[in-house]
Amino acid sequence: MKNRLERAKEEIEKKGFEAILISQEVNVRYLSGFCASHSGSNLLITPERQYLLTDFRFLEQARRQAPQFILYQWKHPTERDVLELVREEGIRKMALEDSIPFSRYRKLKESLTQVELCPLRGFIEKFRQVKDQEELERIREAADINDKVFPQLLAMIEVGAREIDIANELEYVIKKMDAQGVGFETVIASGTRSSMPHAVATDKRICQGDMIKIDFGSVCQGYHSDMTRMATVGEPSEKLMEIYNIVLEAQLRALEEVRPGQECRKVDRVARAVIEEKGYGSSFGHGVGHGVGLEIHEAPRLSPTSNGLLEEGMVITIEPGIYLPGFGGVRIEDLVYVKKDGGEIISQTPKELYVL
Repeated sequence: MKNRLERAKEEIEKKGFEAILISQEVNVRYLSGFCASHSGSNLLITPERQYLLTDFRFLEQARRQAPQFILYQWKHPTERDVLELVREEGIRKMALEDSIPFSRYRKLKESLTQVELCPLRGFIEKFRQVKDQEELERIREAADINDKVFPQLLAMIEVGAREIDIANELEYVIKKMDAQGVGFETVIASGTRSSMPHAVATDKRICQGDMIKIDFGSVCQGYHSDMTRMATVGEPSEKLMEIYNIVLEAQLRALEEVRPGQECRKVDRVARAVIEEKGYGSSFGHGVGHGVGLEIHEAPRLSPTSNGLLEEGMVITIEPGIYLPGFGGVRIEDLVYVKKDGGEIISQTPKELYVL
């Protein structure tokens, strides 16, 4: 936490700001270690001091989790306290996260007439892209839970079982593994529903011959994992095997491109080219991957329009897919750690098509 805070302070000074106001919950946690959900807490950071603004309900927790911060208890409605503290500090030029609601920005602008307010895009998110060893360990723990529960998940899939029951049971099993819970709403998409990339579980029952797309993740101390595998109830059709093998080839080719300095869009392009060459280009409509950490979807993005480069220490997904309405869809997804000499696949579950 100390290193992250110092980096943020250095960047504030470099950009010529006297302070930055942090209000996004995930960024508050990243910089301070304080992790109370829906607390509405803020950080005010100057080159010399750092404040954590929260209310009475969270003071004890804040003292324990963020001892390096000066605690400032809300005494009034949120904005009034921020205004008072900014004035006390004599701040004249302050950065804000650009995700701040416009109504809040307008209120600050109207009240702090002597302060230059500068919304910044991706200020803390830029730091979060590269994981330190502690963050990497949390992600590995979450991925390990995925690997351990996957065989149990397969055992739940049988003709007549409802998708939603499988998803609920999976969440229970994940929590019993000492995870905080699932990282996002579990995708159990069977039959033709698998053509929808983010088709969450419903009350549809599994039928003989169904293909099933399984996309799930775990959370360990705030950090996420993400993995997608495919299964069928009974032997797969020839067409299913065709698109499965195309997606697998696209994923393997993209994995070969993962290394520091590589263009994010180049990784996407390599996977997309495989799918396009086989005539399914129009059936792959999302990017090939994204960063994973305190959020399940974070920078960097790996898509045709991405401008960034991969850096050592990033954790990303590689997840090409083919989606055919009325037939079904296939996606294969792994978590990948960007190392000096290439990409290390964190997910250990084999990428085979599981025939149940």
